[in-house]
Order: sequence, then C-alpha cells, then structure tokens
Amino acid sequence: AEVLTVDLNGRFETQFAGDGVGTNAYEIGFRAALDFPRLLLFNALRTARSFVPQTHLVAGYGLFRRVGLYGLEFVNLGYGYSWRQDRFIWHEVSLPEISFNNLYYASDDFLDYLERNPQVRRSFEEQFIISLGYTWTRSTQRGAKDLDWWLLSLGADEGGNLTSLFSRA
Repeated sequence: AEVLTVDLNGRFETQFAGDGVGTNAYEIGFRAALDFPRLLLFNALRTARSFVPQTHLVAGYGLFRRVGLYGLEFVNLGYGYSWRQDRFIWHEVSLPEISFNNLYYASDDFLDYLERNPQVRRSFEEQFIISLGYTWTRSTQRGAKDLDWWLLSLGADEGGNLTSLFSRA
C-alpha cells in the first residue's frame, strides 16, 4: 500500500555566552513523502521477488530566521527509488532532487557584512540546486537473532556542478 508520511519540525536556539549573548534563531519546516510499493516510470530493474521495490516522492518547505540579521526560506522536491537486489544488498537512487534557497530578509548590518565578505554573500544568494544520488548498501546479517554482523553503505551525490556544466555548454 502507498504510505504518506508528514513531518513537522521546529527548533529554537539562543546563545548564552560569548559575543552573541542573547542572539536567537528559530526554524520551522514541513516535509511530506509519498512511497509507492512499486517502481513508477522505470521498471527495468532486477529486484528480489521477496522484497517490494519502492518509489519515493518528497516535498518540503521551511524557514530559518536569525533574529535581527537574516531569514532564509528553502523548498525541496525529490524523486527516487529503493530496491533490494537480494536479502543482503539494497540500492537507493535519487533522480533528481531539486532545492531552492532564498534570502527573504536581511538587516542593514547583515547586508553590510555580505558586502565586505563576497564568499559569504555568494552562499546566501538565491540558489537553485539539482542533485542526483546513489547509495549501495550491503549487510551480513543472516537473521533477527544474528548479533555478529556488519553493514557497509557507499554513496555518491552530485549537486549543483552538473547543472553548471550544462549551462556553460
């Protein structure tokens, strides 16, 4: 059956010592994921018959505010697959994951700081990032009672540079 997962998150930070005593920050966010018990739009993968492959759709939105300095908003969308090759090996693919970050508020002091620090300024400029990812995982666990086992997970992600390459061509 399809599974819908909805997550709400929030956090609050304050600084108790040092130069920034009393500096506050907060974040609120929302994430929804819909998992389908089959591969959508791509069905050429070999999977173990005893394990159901999954298609994942994810969307999220959030706000981060450093009170008195700046505010960031972020949106992300993702599409991917996970499947088991057998009971010991499974794969996860993100095709693609799209993120957008936007500085929606900046105080005059923060804008002055960004003017003096171009590297930091570039990190706060509007960013539209497309990323791809793959993770391969191997387990040696033979059963629930097996207490002596290991797990190896290897992954690769490409984000931003791939779209930069195509935009220059």
